Amino acid sequence: MRVACVLIPHYAVQVEVRRSPDLQGKPVVLVHSKGSNRIVYDASPRATSVVAGAALSTALGHCKEAVLLDADLPLYQSASNKLLDALGNVSPIIEDGGDGLAYVDVHGLPEMYGGEAQMVTALLQAVPSGFAPQVGIGDGKFPAYVAATRAHYHGAAQTPEDARTYLADEPVNVLPVPFKTVTRLRSFGLDRLDQIATVGLGPMQAQFGREGRFMWELSVGVDQRPLVPRRSQEAVMEYLEFPSPSATLPSLLLAVEVLLGRIFSLAYMRGRYVRSVTLEGDCEESSSWQRSVSFREAIGSKERVFKVLAGALDSVVLPHPLIGLRLTVGGVTGESGQQGSLFEDARQRDQLKVAMAQMEERLGKRPPVYVVREVEPWSRIPERRHALIPFAP
Repeated sequence: MRVACVLIPHYAVQVEVRRSPDLQGKPVVLVHSKGSNRIVYDASPRATSVVAGAALSTALGHCKEAVLLDADLPLYQSASNKLLDALGNVSPIIEDGGDGLAYVDVHGLPEMYGGEAQMVTALLQAVPSGFAPQVGIGDGKFPAYVAATRAHYHGAAQTPEDARTYLADEPVNVLPVPFKTVTRLRSFGLDRLDQIATVGLGPMQAQFGREGRFMWELSVGVDQRPLVPRRSQEAVMEYLEFPSPSATLPSLLLAVEVLLGRIFSLAYMRGRYVRSVTLEGDCEESSSWQRSVSFREAIGSKERVFKVLAGALDSVVLPHPLIGLRLTVGGVTGESGQQGSLFEDARQRDQLKVAMAQMEERLGKRPPVYVVREVEPWSRIPERRHALIPFAP
C-alpha cells in the first residue's frame, strides 16, 4: 500500500513557539505527568540529547539550561485537528499519527494531480503556514515515516525498492514502540535496525513476543498495518469583536457566555452535546492566545459548559489585551456521552438524570423534584395511602 507521511518535527514545540515567539531558538522542553512520574513530551532540537519519553531528571542531566514548560495537550490536539482538516482537502483518507504526524492514502492521487511531484506539492501547500513540513512516500507507514525524517524542510523523499538496506542504519528509537522497549533493545546491544534484522525473527519473538515480531518486520521494511481513517468531528464556531481591547477576566467570561449563548441558541444545536471547547483570542501587537478544554462526558447545556470554562479560566493571564474572541465547540454529537439502555424505563431515567443536572446548575441547589410512592393503599385516610419521596436519579 503506497502511503505518504506528512511530518512536522517537534510539532508541539513549534506550536508553543507560535504562541510565545520569545521561545524561538531556546532549548525548550515540554513535560507532562504520567502516573507519578514527570516525563518529556517533546523537546526542541537545541535541547541536545533530550528525547520524548525520557524522565525529567534524565532530561535535565543532558540539558541543564532547558526552558521547562507544562505540555498543553488540548492546544496541540486543536492544532493537529487543523492540520488534518487541511490535509483532508487533498485526500479523503487521512490517519492521525499524533502531534504533527499524518499518513495519507495516495492511491490514485498522482493521476488526479498530474503526477507525484504535483501531489507532493499539494500536500506541502496544505500545511498551515509557519510550519516546516517534510513528506515521505513508501510502501507502508513506517518506511514512509523514515523517508519523511530524511526529507528536507518543505521537501520530500521516498523509499527505494530495497527498503531493508534503506532502513539499515536507522536507530531503534524510530520504531513506533514505547520508550521502555527502546531501552530494553539497547540493553541487548541492538542500536540500529540492521542489527534487529540480523538477529532474526525467532530470537526477537522469543524475547519480546508479538512486539518482537512487529519490530523485526519493520526492520526489514515490511509494514502491513492498514491506514485507519480519521473520524471527522462536527464543530460549531462563533466570533465576537470587543468594543475596545480588554485583558480582564470578567470581560473574557462575559464574552464566553455571549458566544455560548449564540451557539446553543442555534436550531442545529437543539438536543446536541459537545465534548470540547477551544478559545482563540486575537490580541494587540498581532499576537494570539489560545486555550482548549475537553470534557470527560459530553455536555448538552450552555450553563454547564460555562461553569466548566469559568473554572478552567479562573487563573488565566492574557499575554495582551484581546480585540476579538473565537469560540469553537467540538465533538458535537446527539448523544449525552453516557451509554443508554435498550429498556424504555432505563432510557427515561437517563433523560431525567440529565434534566435534573441541568436544573441543579440553574438553581444552584438540588431541585425540588419528588416521586409519588404507595405506602398504605388500603388505608381509609387519604394522606397515608401515598407519600412524596425525593427523586434520586
